[in-house]
Amino acid sequence: MPAYPEGAKETPPHTVIGMVSSNSCNSSTAARFAGSQDEAIYLLKLESAQAGGNAVVGYRCSTVPVDLVSNCWASKRCKGVAAQIETGITLNP
Repeated sequence: MPAYPEGAKETPPHTVIGMVSSNSCNSSTAARFAGSQDEAIYLLKLESAQAGGNAVVGYRCSTVPVDLVSNCWASKRCKGVAAQIETGITLNP
């Protein structure tokens, strides 16, 4: 599933389904630091698919310090838009 960052020059024609967000935290270690941006983007794609989308557009990520939601000292969070791209149209992300 393609994911297009905020400000991407080429985003194919699409229909917006809704907002999606993700949170990546490496909670398996005692340090509990932020997970990877790749994992956070992967989680965005999963949320988009669950909402009926076939792409994520306009996503942006940041590291959030002291994340009480995931009980981590830091987490990588991404937000974007679940979208349905017209069939047969694919651009390189």
